[in-house]
Amino acid sequence: MSEYSPNTEIRLLKRPVGKSAPGDFGLFDTAILEPGENQVLVKVRWLSIDTYLHERAVGSAMGPIVPLGT
Repeated sequence: MSEYSPNTEIRLLKRPVGKSAPGDFGLFDTAILEPGENQVLVKVRWLSIDTYLHERAVGSAMGPIVPLGT
């Protein structure tokens, strides 16, 4: 693997009101660096947001909320 590989991140830009909408998220290209010692690199092909993760994005979950921009 080269020193730089393209990576697309999906980040939460604003708290969803009701159902999540495309405008609640943003796409960002970032670098993937070589994994360090005792690290692995995992490629995610499919990502799903279940009810618990949606509640964390909205801020109504029992656990910590997802910070904006992450």
